[in-house]
Amino acid sequence: LGRAAVRGGDAQRGVDEYLVRAQVLYNRLGDANGQADVVNALGVGYERLGQLDAAVDHFERAAAQREQLGDARGAARSLRNLAGMLEHPSFRFEELDCRDAARLAEAFADCDAIAHLAAMKIPRYGGALETLAINVDGTHVACDVALALDVPLVLASTSDVYGNAKPPFREDDPIVLGPPGSRRWSYAASKYFDEHLALRMVEERGLQCTILRFFNCYGPRNHPTWWGGPLSVFFEDLLDGKDMEIHGDGKQTRSFTFVSDTVDGVVRALARPETSGEVINIGN
Repeated sequence: LGRAAVRGGDAQRGVDEYLVRAQVLYNRLGDANGQADVVNALGVGYERLGQLDAAVDHFERAAAQREQLGDARGAARSLRNLAGMLEHPSFRFEELDCRDAARLAEAFADCDAIAHLAAMKIPRYGGALETLAINVDGTHVACDVALALDVPLVLASTSDVYGNAKPPFREDDPIVLGPPGSRRWSYAASKYFDEHLALRMVEERGLQCTILRFFNCYGPRNHPTWWGGPLSVFFEDLLDGKDMEIHGDGKQTRSFTFVSDTVDGVVRALARPETSGEVINIGN
């Protein structure tokens, strides 16, 4: 609403109304006690990260000390992204902590396969401990539930695990992570541990699991700030008539993957349980 009004010329009224609505949502959802509230639907998890478009900067300045801010901002966006599916007869919506083994087992009791996408992102604004705990514990629970139900599991990992390795990346390339003193590597380290955990459970306990390393997914309904990745920031700057900020000499290269291609990779992996025990790059 705020963005539409600003671009329509009624700037102040639109921003004021947007911030009022945003503040109401923040007050209602801001006391989540750090819970990893995750949307899980048919095995697909959407983490509660980033939202309240034009109000992001406002809230991060006003309440930077609140680590659960990301959860509050993401609640509305996650639900809005699912709006077109909620009434579909083959779709069931569950909202739960991805570390809750009992509820996860109940939700997936009749499923044929599980795609575990629920995670916390790179802790750009703090919350490295939460990133580590949620990603590691959530994956452990997903692996245990898939094993107990005897169904294939597709585990979402990330190109970030390659760290400072030299591209192009092969799945069996060495991993070169940065120093543990930098919290920036907490996300990559958690996902790298997840991969080891899943593969060892494949070897030692008979888990059926395929690991997909995603490369910078982008597309419709992406978050328009850094929570949505660099392309979101570039596009927003262009739409707002600003210069795009370039880091370094501007000669860096990066792989970006349109969301439909990422989804296609997940669906194909779910349909091919013979890929169990493999790590597969999903990029361009």
